[in-house]
Amino acid sequence: MALHAIGDRAIAFALEAVERAAPRHARVPRERIEHAQLLRSSDAGRFAALGVVASIQPIHAAADRALVEVGWTDRQDDAYAWRSMTNAGALLVAGSDAPVESVNPWLGIFAAVHRRFPDDARGDWNPSQSLTIAEALSAYTLAPAQAIGVADEGHLRIGTHADLAILSVSLEELRRADEVLARVKSDATFVAGHEVPRS
Repeated sequence: MALHAIGDRAIAFALEAVERAAPRHARVPRERIEHAQLLRSSDAGRFAALGVVASIQPIHAAADRALVEVGWTDRQDDAYAWRSMTNAGALLVAGSDAPVESVNPWLGIFAAVHRRFPDDARGDWNPSQSLTIAEALSAYTLAPAQAIGVADEGHLRIGTHADLAILSVSLEELRRADEVLARVKSDATFVAGHEVPRS
C-alpha cells in the first residue's frame, strides 16, 4: 500500500492506518508513505517500528524552500526530516516525482546532501536534516530494491542484475559531493548487462 501524505497530520494518520491494518503477507512489498515532507518528531521512529518505507523526493526540499520558510516558519526542523528518520532506522527510498520536478537523479542527490539547488546562493538549508553522499546514493539505488524485497538489485556483486552507469566523474569527485555532483552524466549505461545505445 502506498499512501500519499505530505503534512504531519496526514503522516500520523497514515502510520496509524498501517498500525491498525491486518498483518502484511510475507511476499507483499512493505507499505510506503509518499513524500513525508513535514513530520512530527514523535513519528520519526514509527516508520522503522512499523516497517513503513519513507518514499522521499529530495528535490522538493530545494524547490519548496521559500514556501517552507514562510508557511512552516516554526516547523522547519521537522520539514524534510531525512536525518531524523534515518537515525531512527527508517528505510528512505528516493525518487524525482517527475514530471513535477526534474527526472535527473543527480539534482535529487545533490538536494539530499545540500537541501538546495546548486545555483542557490543562500547556502545549504537546515543541513542538520541532510543525508550523506553515501546515504543519498543508497536511497536512489539499494533502498528501492530493499523496499520491494529484491536481493539481487541495487548493488554490484557477482551474480546480481547488471543495471549500471559509468559516470563522468571520478570516485573522489563523487565523494566530495560539491556542485560537480549536480552535473554528473552517464558516459555509458547498461541494463540487464547490455549497453543502452545513446540517442
